[in-house]
Amino acid sequence: MNTERTDPTGQMSEGRSAPASADDRRHLAELEKANAKLRLQLHYQSEQYARLVADTAAMKREVHEAIAELGCVARERAQFEAEIRASKDYYQSLFEGSPTAYWLQDWSAVKNYFDDCRAAGTQDFQRHFNEHPREVTRLLHLVKIVRVNEAAKKLYRAAAKSDLLQGLGTFKPELADRDFFKQLVAFARGETLYESETQNLTLTGEVIHIALRKAVIPGFEHDLSRVMAALTDITARKRAVDRLHASLREKEILLREIHHRVKNNLQLISGLLDLSAHHTNGADPIALLEDARGRIYTMGLVHTQLYNSNRFDAVPMEQHIRELAQYLAQTHARPDRQVTVTVTPSAVELTVNQAIPCALAINELISNAFKHAFSDRTSGLIRVAIEPDSERRIHARVSDNGSGLPAHIDFDQPRTLGLQLVVNLVRRQLKGTVQVTREGGTAVAMSFPLGGA
Repeated sequence: MNTERTDPTGQMSEGRSAPASADDRRHLAELEKANAKLRLQLHYQSEQYARLVADTAAMKREVHEAIAELGCVARERAQFEAEIRASKDYYQSLFEGSPTAYWLQDWSAVKNYFDDCRAAGTQDFQRHFNEHPREVTRLLHLVKIVRVNEAAKKLYRAAAKSDLLQGLGTFKPELADRDFFKQLVAFARGETLYESETQNLTLTGEVIHIALRKAVIPGFEHDLSRVMAALTDITARKRAVDRLHASLREKEILLREIHHRVKNNLQLISGLLDLSAHHTNGADPIALLEDARGRIYTMGLVHTQLYNSNRFDAVPMEQHIRELAQYLAQTHARPDRQVTVTVTPSAVELTVNQAIPCALAINELISNAFKHAFSDRTSGLIRVAIEPDSERRIHARVSDNGSGLPAHIDFDQPRTLGLQLVVNLVRRQLKGTVQVTREGGTAVAMSFPLGGA
């Protein structure tokens, strides 16, 4: 057996040892066995470590790949969220910037009512709401207004959008209840679109006409929690239509009035011609025709004045008398005589029913003055005046400075056609009076109530 020993320097030196004992051999064998086992364990652990290193490397690669994939997902999600925000901003700008008033409404409470009614056996909702009209008003207040846009705020004269979130009952006058009734029936039947023209109240109490379009937003048909209402103000259009209808009615009335006036005028002309026919004995036929033409011209002049005044209910008499006097002066003009006609300014306006008989009477009086007042003179003056008084009576006067009306002519029982016309027109048609003055010429004064009162 080898033994170890140290040299003088302290290093181990090998030397021959004594033979080992049985215990030493057994101990050595155990050590060798333990050493072999330890080497085996070390080898196994080395393999495990190698596998662990390999697995760790693979896991690192997987982690890096997962991180990279998560980064892509994060970038895609960020891009998707940005697109959603852009889309939301776009539709938000459309909602807010639209000239159409938009109301986002929640009908879910009404939908629950529909479901409860169906569960109770209700099938005909139109009949149901006809039999229970108070339910219509109650359901009106169950509709929630979720959101409105700027156009809705302006349409309903609201100071802020929040003022409009009080419920539909605030904006529905009684005259619109029938329209809400139709909305209920439509949505109860499962329809998703409703259109109508109705009326609402603004927050200032003004009634407005609107074109209404309500649509259930897709995806909310099951509970009606999102219903979009689009409202267009058609008040101006409705008023224009009303004005057109009113104008049409006025034109129909005017057309009937024209037919009536034409009929009356033709009857009057026929009557005048009949009177002329009864006074043909010894009369100049041409003179009779000239007189008839003058009377017809006088009637036509009334309608001309009526048309030129852009009114159909009154004739300005001053302008009418001036044109009539000018026409008669030209008709009766003679080279050896100068007769002047003056018309006193006046603001009298008469209805057609009074203007025609008044104008015909004045026509006869002026014509008589031209024919008879200045037969022995070379000049003359005819004055015409018409004015109202404080008791709503009209006073018309035709005077001349001629030779005067003969004393034998009785205005109460006139025999000449012209004077008969004057008396009949004033007394029968105008319900007035006639007075004659023969001093310094002839003056005929007519008085009648304004409007035939």
